[in-house]
Amino acid sequence: MMLAAVTLLIVSWIPGAVIFRAPCAARDRRAALAIEERAFWQVILSVALSLAIVLALAAAHRYSFARLLLADGAVAVVVAVVSRFRLRLGRAAARPGWTIAFPIALIALGAWRFFPPAEYVIGGKDPGVYVNAGIQIAQRGTLVVQDDAVASVPAFARDLFFPQHAGQPYYSVRFMGFFIQDPATGAVISQFPHLYPASIAIGYGLDGLSGAREAIGVWAILGVLAVYFAGARLFGEPAAFAGAGLLALNVVEVWFSRYPNAEMVMQALMFAAVLATARAHVDGDPFFAPVAGALLPLLLFLRIDVVLAMAAVIGGVVLLHVRRVPSRASFWLPLAAGCALAAWYFTGPMRAYVARPMAFVQHFAVWQYALLAAAVLAVVGLLASAVRSRRLSAWIAVVTPTALCFVVVALATYAEAFRAPSRWIAPHDAYALRTFAAFYLTVPALIAALIGLVDRDGLRVLRVLLLQDSHRAASFLDRAAVPSRHPAGNAPVHRRGRVRGRAAPRSDVGRRSSGVLAAPDRPAADWSRVRRGAELAIRARVGAAAETRRVRGHHSASRTPVVVDRG
Repeated sequence: MMLAAVTLLIVSWIPGAVIFRAPCAARDRRAALAIEERAFWQVILSVALSLAIVLALAAAHRYSFARLLLADGAVAVVVAVVSRFRLRLGRAAARPGWTIAFPIALIALGAWRFFPPAEYVIGGKDPGVYVNAGIQIAQRGTLVVQDDAVASVPAFARDLFFPQHAGQPYYSVRFMGFFIQDPATGAVISQFPHLYPASIAIGYGLDGLSGAREAIGVWAILGVLAVYFAGARLFGEPAAFAGAGLLALNVVEVWFSRYPNAEMVMQALMFAAVLATARAHVDGDPFFAPVAGALLPLLLFLRIDVVLAMAAVIGGVVLLHVRRVPSRASFWLPLAAGCALAAWYFTGPMRAYVARPMAFVQHFAVWQYALLAAAVLAVVGLLASAVRSRRLSAWIAVVTPTALCFVVVALATYAEAFRAPSRWIAPHDAYALRTFAAFYLTVPALIAALIGLVDRDGLRVLRVLLLQDSHRAASFLDRAAVPSRHPAGNAPVHRRGRVRGRAAPRSDVGRRSSGVLAAPDRPAADWSRVRRGAELAIRARVGAAAETRRVRGHHSASRTPVVVDRG
């Protein structure tokens, strides 16, 4: 039992805790975060690091659970040695508050709702593929397995046992969801990307087959916590707790949390990446820039459709750059490196997985390519012009989130009320939103979600921009064009409105806006300097008033009466 607890800590907490506590990248800023969020980040960093190590070792055909423990321990030791073991957060660390009860309650709720998991081992289509791929990594230490049974079949008899699939990037199918890449060597690979199977391999190393099955429940709890912390950053802890609690009780969340799937992993890592992006580019914390830049490409090893969410996050960073909030190189470098590794992954071992999306893109008509290129050039030109024009950059930063909100509302209204099957739309696609709303969300909840999307800030922006009074619209855009980045040297601002232990006005904390990556309204202030400046200004004004009265009295006393002869 003690050994299992130690190995669990090495895999899921110790490396992330050491990295998070390293005295670099403005440690006091992240130390000022709530203790529950600090613990969340330490777990997320450890899990992401462990998954990356598993994928790297398995790609090199060298994975084993012992090597994973050695690699995690080595990372922790190296970071601690480089930091000279100065890992204490000290007085900058925020003390536990009453809000720590929220994530504890969510963990307890998840442990009650998400366990025990379903016993998918053989069969079950996608769930069975995920479980067997993960256990295959744990037992054989590689992504591509050399199947001796396939390799032993003579060439003249292969079509009898493994009929060749012409026109496919693989030779044949070994089992459902497992492709034969080379019948001569017996190379077999699973159908889906291996990030979630890597976590199953870790669970198998911790607790055998039970640990492999329970990995999805752990991911579901992390997903609910990620939603909570991202929501707390945007709307505050009570609202975030209400939303995360309702999510944990929803039948869709409970269903997906009990059987093997990649959606729960995507929920946890994507919301963590969004929160890290906001911390880095809105709150100005340099530590979270490489964290966000590493989490986003890591998701590419989970599902290909994550590129849509990545595009949204990167678009938010670009909008901030247009708004003259410079992005960080430490965000773009790991993002580019991870995308390059993902490109090798999808063009090499997982080429069969991306065959259909690539075929879809390759069969575009000429006019579709031209339209896509024109749209890209138009967006790039508009952004380049916005960098030079403060008014245009403010207009883009204000209009884009609002326009996006109303486009989503319009599309949801169309899908819920008007979309019907046709030659181009299958019935299950046409009725997808109606089915989801009717069986899992309810129509009133869908309407409430859309109303919440278009909040009062978005309506205010739309109302101002539609006004015929150009002066009022121009003044609004001028206010929006003011850079909102925290100036260098200011004290770190806690998200509850604390500036190094002193209460700060709510306006200095970073208000919610219609965009996910909304910047604060104005930078944080050093209130001691403000107080001294105000005192000096008052003294100067009092002194100036006294001097004015003295001068006026002198002139009145020395003034010679003038007699006017009206005769």
